[in-house]
Amino acid sequence: MLIDAKVCADRGIDIFGLAEKLRDAGAGLVQLRDKISSRCRIKEEAAGLAAVFAGSETLFILNDHPDIALDCGCDGVHLGQSDMAAHEARRLLGREKLIGISCSSLEQALAAQSAGADYLGIGPVFPTATKECSAYAGMALVGDLVPNGTLVPQGTLAPKGAEAPTVKVPFFCIGGICAANLPELLRAGAGRVAVCSAVITAADPAAEVERFTALLRWR
Repeated sequence: MLIDAKVCADRGIDIFGLAEKLRDAGAGLVQLRDKISSRCRIKEEAAGLAAVFAGSETLFILNDHPDIALDCGCDGVHLGQSDMAAHEARRLLGREKLIGISCSSLEQALAAQSAGADYLGIGPVFPTATKECSAYAGMALVGDLVPNGTLVPQGTLAPKGAEAPTVKVPFFCIGGICAANLPELLRAGAGRVAVCSAVITAADPAAEVERFTALLRWR
């Protein structure tokens, strides 16, 4: 699940109260994305959220700031294509912390894997209002999923006797995902999703987490 600070601020949603609901509903991973606040405020948020998730089964990931993630005891950091290089983040965080990387193409996904990413965010798969982007990865990329959950280049064949390059680390589809279009992703082979607005703006976020969890479990 993704807590977007702007979405929360625009709707008067308390991120800490929301985090408690997501935790209690059994969210496996929660990421804070704050593109609007000062570093000081982001550090306050990260420390507070790390405390909310401490001792639970929910992993807490901070967007963009490896140093703050380390200082606040987050479980890891999520990086964009223009953020700190993965090898630099790894040097800072060590092997115990998770590093995720956003990717919108197979080439980026393969590069992120080679750079040592622990997981990938693949998308945006659908149009989304929570993040500005110049292009969408779309279902075409997700459609290249194979039964074991790896990605292969769309419309290409590996040379005879050679294996097609695959992404073997876990990945989450992200961007505009809701209960209505989740079945399309599941039919394409997706096994993990990162959801923002569909959950955090719902009248009952905890119930939405449980709904998504059930849909994923019975895919």
